[in-house]
Amino acid sequence: MKLLLDEMYPPRIAAELRNRGHDVTAVAEQSDLRATDDEVLLRTATANDRVLVTEDVDFTEIANAFALEARAHHGVILVSSATFPPTERGIGVLVRAVGAFLNAHRRDRSVPAGVHWLTPDG
Repeated sequence: MKLLLDEMYPPRIAAELRNRGHDVTAVAEQSDLRATDDEVLLRTATANDRVLVTEDVDFTEIANAFALEARAHHGVILVSSATFPPTERGIGVLVRAVGAFLNAHRRDRSVPAGVHWLTPDG
């Protein structure tokens, strides 16, 4: 499973996950993706065989609209900023949780059920 981190995540999260052997890129690393419309971002992630990781719960509605219209996407991993605050410690916990999720779904291309709320265990 390959990931695209939404623009609220610093590139160092993607870099740390890559250091752990995962295929992860961040919007913040790609100037052409910054400030992209949410639906366009999910389509872009899908076109690049990536699952989108975001705090933006609006993506739940977008993913549901895709499903209703029979448009494919690889899924959305939702992250709560309350569970994973943007602090040094929170970022470390987020990296470990995303890594655990990726390890648990090593053979999957897409998120099972389309949308997944990330927990500290993945």
